[in-house]
This record gives sequence, structure tokens and C-alpha cells, in this order.
Amino acid sequence: MLVSGAFLQALVFATFGAATAGMQSASADDSSASVALFSAGNGSIPQSWEAMTFPKVKEHTHYKAVRETENGPWIVEASSQAGAAGLMHRTQIDIARTPVLRWRWKVEGVLLKGDARTKEGDDYPARVYLIFDPDLDELTFFQRVGLRVARGLYGDVPGRAISYLWASQLEQGAVVDSPYAGSFAKLVAVKSGDADAGAWHVETRDVAADYRRLFGSEPAPLVGVAIMTDSDDTKEAVRAWYGDIRFLSRDELSREELSGEDALDAN
Repeated sequence: MLVSGAFLQALVFATFGAATAGMQSASADDSSASVALFSAGNGSIPQSWEAMTFPKVKEHTHYKAVRETENGPWIVEASSQAGAAGLMHRTQIDIARTPVLRWRWKVEGVLLKGDARTKEGDDYPARVYLIFDPDLDELTFFQRVGLRVARGLYGDVPGRAISYLWASQLEQGAVVDSPYAGSFAKLVAVKSGDADAGAWHVETRDVAADYRRLFGSEPAPLVGVAIMTDSDDTKEAVRAWYGDIRFLSRDELSREELSGEDALDAN
């Protein structure tokens, strides 16, 4: 389905956990059937990645396209000084056909006061969001009531989200509900702490399997992908880098692993 700009504003408010309403979108391009690659930006962030800001947050995370080496691929650098902002990409990925999410990222360090279990610590050096739009029949009674209230306040808020985190304190592999969005958004600590900071890491997730495990049903339509680096709650400084975000079939993943393409993704 096509995703309106108002829908995106509402879904990012619900899943990013902004402490304030009134989020603004920088653009409202047509929906895309895939995720635009940062490496294809040729010196700029692809236009299909929309800047999502929160007006009542004084400082905004700054995103820019950079290269680490003269001939290296274009990546996105995110810098936050007690700020918050995200980049959102509307999409219509067929999770049944391409269930594997693969991306690479790097952080300079973690947040001393970052804690995924609390609103006060709900900041992360890096995170990758997936936003889904399930049928109401898939939700519990209380979730349906909560979603109707949220939609009455903010528009067409989506029913579910998965946030893959580089956590500061939450142990690697742990899953918790969002301190802002509750059971509508699951936070998964893919990385944790600063032991792996300063180096690139390639991450691979079976989104279909994760969705079934986290929500107990078949994956709902995927309507958005986002990245976010923020430190508005902890009032700290943080910097991270994001490489291409891709969806693959299991066969494509096997071919990449056999061919050693991970090494090519590293820089």
C-alpha cells in the first residue's frame, strides 16, 4: 500500500519514542519497492531517505554522506550533541520473498546513561527500525484499544515495529518493549557496549523469524525502514556510521557468504 506523509509522521512518533509531538518530515516522495543504497548516493544521501525531526527537541542529529577513503563507498555519518532526528525510507518489501535484513554499522562509543528500559535512557548510538502495518485482528484487545487511541491522536499509527539496537547497557541478544511505545515496538540489542566500537560490523537478521518470535504471528506488511542516532534524553554526544541496508532472499544470503562479499562491504 502507499504510505502517506502523515502516516510516516505518526509511525515515527510512535516508534522513535519522542517525548513530544509535532514531528516534521522534510519530504514526501512516492513509495519505493526497495531501500535506496547509501553507497549509490554519489556524495549525498538518497532523496528517498526522509529527514524526520522533532521541533521541540532543540538540537537535531546531523546526517551526512561521507567516504572513509578516497575510493571507498559512500556511507552515512550521524552526529548528535544532545539531539534527536532520524532518516526514514518508505518501502514495500516482500518479507516472504526477501526475509533477510543485512546492514553494516560502526559507532564511536556508547552512551553512559543510555538504558533501553527507561524513557530517561532511551537514546542509542545507532539503531535500525522496521515498521509494520498489521491487521487489527492480530493484536490483543488492549493493543487494539491502545492503537485506536493513538490513531485518534496522531493519525494512522502502525501496529508494530522492530528496532535493532546498538545498545549501551542492555545485554546483547536481549529484547525489551519500547519504554515509549510499549509492546507495539520491540527493541532487540544486536550489539551492546563499547567493546566493538570503532570498527565496522556486518549484521544479518532473519526478519521473518524475528517477527514470528517477537509477535507470535506471520510478518505484517513492511511499510518503513529507518535509522536513528540520538542523545536528547541523556544529553550526551555520540557519533555513528551506517552502510547500505539491504533485504535478501535466503539464497542470496548464501551466495554472498560463499563468495566472501562481506569483506567487500567492510570499507
